[in-house]
Amino acid sequence: MNRTSILFFLAMASGGCVGLRMLSLDVPIAVMKGEPIWLNCTLDLESDELYSVKWYRNDVKFYRYLPRDNPAGQRYDLPGVYLDLEHSVQGNVYLRETDLNTEGLYRCEASAESPTFQTVEGEKMIKVYVLPQENPTILGSKPRYKVGDYVNVTCRSGPSRTTASLQWYINGKEADPHIERPYPTEDHQSGLMTSSMGLLFSVKSSDLTQGAITLRCTATLSQTYSTTSEELVVGDRYPDMSSPSNPFTAVARDGTRDHRWPIHYKTETCCCPLVFQTNLIPIPERAELPH
Repeated sequence: MNRTSILFFLAMASGGCVGLRMLSLDVPIAVMKGEPIWLNCTLDLESDELYSVKWYRNDVKFYRYLPRDNPAGQRYDLPGVYLDLEHSVQGNVYLRETDLNTEGLYRCEASAESPTFQTVEGEKMIKVYVLPQENPTILGSKPRYKVGDYVNVTCRSGPSRTTASLQWYINGKEADPHIERPYPTEDHQSGLMTSSMGLLFSVKSSDLTQGAITLRCTATLSQTYSTTSEELVVGDRYPDMSSPSNPFTAVARDGTRDHRWPIHYKTETCCCPLVFQTNLIPIPERAELPH
């Protein structure tokens, strides 16, 4: 009788219970680079005696626990796995820090002694996130536009891991995908990535709100981290400042961040109202937008 048949016979004889069970596998699905994490493999031995617990990342072992050994825990060096052996016991291991190499598929494997030789395992993926250090920027905006002019601007995110998802808004509404222009992701030697998304459309009089069009770009990673960037206002909604001698207005407001866990990142370059000039006022030469 082979091992599979023995296990099946024992399971049937005991009403389906063969001893060792994995009650839970607690592995964070997302972590910010640099933060420590716990990997918890909770077991129920029932009538079994534990033989070993092993942890793997991408099928490479980095930890082994054998109760009969002295010391019971043993660490195997693996890039990105900063295991603190002093704080790790049985199926619960502590990584004192994380980096981009920490990302991967983590598996806990536990085995019982005879007579069952039962083995249980579970695995979960960990994604490592790096939030952009700056908010996305809107590039290519001119100080003045007329009805019929083309607006051709680009939203560029700060370097991050994973890739930021960009979304354009015009006057508070999502832009038509047909006027968005996705560009290839830029990969950095650090392992981070920069996203860019263009926006190209012809200005119609129906687009104007109080003499301006408000453009906003958002960058989103995961699901629970959000931030709002500074606000740049350029438009005729400040008529005393929008004149031939002062062709545009720039007003910056500090952004806010809302950080919850697990990681979500959403940042906005908000409110770039574009100024529109009538024929009654001379159009000055193109000026560079202030930083």
